[in-house]
Amino acid sequence: MMKFFKRSKWFCQTQFLLSVSLAVIVFAGFNGVCSAKGHDKISTSVSTLNGEIEGYIDANDTLAWKAIPYAIPPARFEPPKDPANWEGIREAKTDCEKCTQLNSARNGIDGSEDCLYLNIWRPNTNEKNLPVFFWIHGGGNNAGTMQDFNGAQIAARSNVVFVAIQYRLGPLGWLTHPGMRNGDDPLKDSGNYGLLDIIKALEWVQKNIGAFGGKAQNVTIAGESAGGRNVLSLLASPLASGLFHKAISQSGSTHTLTMAQADAKTAATLTAIGFGDAPDDEVLQILKTTDAYALFSTHITTGVDFSHPQGDGTVLLEGGPIPAIQSGNYNKVPIILGSNKDEMKYFMPHYGPALQWAFYMNPEYGVSVPVPSGAYYRTSYSWLNLLDVLTGTLALDDVLTTQADKILYEACAQTGSLKWRFAGVDNVARALKEHQSKVYAYQLQWDGADDITRNSYSFIYGAAHATDLSFFFGADADVFGGAAFGPGYDTPGRQQLSAAMMDYVAKFVRSGNPNKGCGPFKWRHTSHKKGKASHGDLPVWKKWSNEEGKPKTIVFDANMADKDIYMISEEVTAQSLESNLWNQYFTLPPEVANALFFFDWDLL
Repeated sequence: MMKFFKRSKWFCQTQFLLSVSLAVIVFAGFNGVCSAKGHDKISTSVSTLNGEIEGYIDANDTLAWKAIPYAIPPARFEPPKDPANWEGIREAKTDCEKCTQLNSARNGIDGSEDCLYLNIWRPNTNEKNLPVFFWIHGGGNNAGTMQDFNGAQIAARSNVVFVAIQYRLGPLGWLTHPGMRNGDDPLKDSGNYGLLDIIKALEWVQKNIGAFGGKAQNVTIAGESAGGRNVLSLLASPLASGLFHKAISQSGSTHTLTMAQADAKTAATLTAIGFGDAPDDEVLQILKTTDAYALFSTHITTGVDFSHPQGDGTVLLEGGPIPAIQSGNYNKVPIILGSNKDEMKYFMPHYGPALQWAFYMNPEYGVSVPVPSGAYYRTSYSWLNLLDVLTGTLALDDVLTTQADKILYEACAQTGSLKWRFAGVDNVARALKEHQSKVYAYQLQWDGADDITRNSYSFIYGAAHATDLSFFFGADADVFGGAAFGPGYDTPGRQQLSAAMMDYVAKFVRSGNPNKGCGPFKWRHTSHKKGKASHGDLPVWKKWSNEEGKPKTIVFDANMADKDIYMISEEVTAQSLESNLWNQYFTLPPEVANALFFFDWDLL
């Protein structure tokens, strides 16, 4: 089995490191309808503006180039600068280091500050003017790497140039302070170094992607989780104008800090490293010379999380994406916005110890004495032990011993997941639709529930955060280590669903319309009653409508035998969110109802 995809994510209070491997899946329905015919193969040697590079032939008959510098090694808390030229041929066959981040044990640092590189895949043909798929990895803007994503599958099947990038993370990517702002350089003063890195990579693509057969005038930016958040931030960045032409945000969010909020986080970090009383004019030098682990580990000791951009007014408009969109002052491009039905279940098992502590020790969240329930009783199993259920070590009833425990788990999942859909999809789509036509929304609802052998997976994770990655990337295993599907235990329905989702995206990156143009699979796009399609058909993915009762979101689901795709008119609003939260709250036992607020995250 060839390694295809590996996902990493950091969790500390609100995040957790989860790394798994996925592999290529081969669909019987793939026919290469987007593939070039009759073209000679091109060389792995390519000349960029900075020098010549030598790549290699990768899986799926693709050409690949790795670790191409799009900037010089960055100075701390400085905007990225153009890459230096080199003499001779630069080998581009191995991965670079990931950007600096805490390691999985949280006791040291992984990666390097010299990390501003990108990887490229394209079909092994000489076809020119291919669409460019520009991928921004997730990881809470604190972790992750482009190494987790192999673009050979998408490049070959969708006949695109796939670009994956890295950008600075955590306090090295998203930190500001009054002592760091002198007014001489608004980019440096912004503190949005990670976002500036992404913009610099997009500038590199504009200048160089033609040498790889890509079309600089047809670039789709796409990202998941923090990557989706960064996609939405680019919509509100004047500096990104003209650098991309379509956008896809998967499980994104729009939360943007004020400069005052960002300054407060840096002040807390300075206190944690012993410089809380430092004068402003010494802060920059202190932070530049502080050991990377000391900076990153304050996330553990203080909970301060450098994961959100700040609205500095230059790199990112004040207030972030939503005010910019509402004003009409943003980068208007066709866009896909999506989420998973059970977003919050990705994180919930890892909240088990936190819930135990809160309910056992902290009256603010519940009672101050132990209560006999596996969901939060400190001396029993916690939600973290649900991972043992997936491996077969424990039974679900061992961990969630009563029906009330199971109801609490589902209520918390629904509260957080609806909030995510509102913040990253419905609220954004409604604002965008006031100013542009091409707005498309999806929700992945596939949770494996039709397979009775996967009932525990369906309950514990279901259609959790990141589930859609394996569908869009055409992988043959899920993002949870194969708990739901993998080689040898997959279903035709799920495979058909993945094929359909890849087809929609392939057409969107070409035309800005997921129903139009060339895709990797042959389907008939039809409008059936109730919006459903039979095998061999795809329903038309209709644009979001702000009119009540009109189609808004396409649902991606499947049973054991076939895909199940249809449009819905349901919308999550601020009012429905609040109503759901309090309805859930008053139906739960009062001693545990406050658990809901653990998952009412500030995503707006």
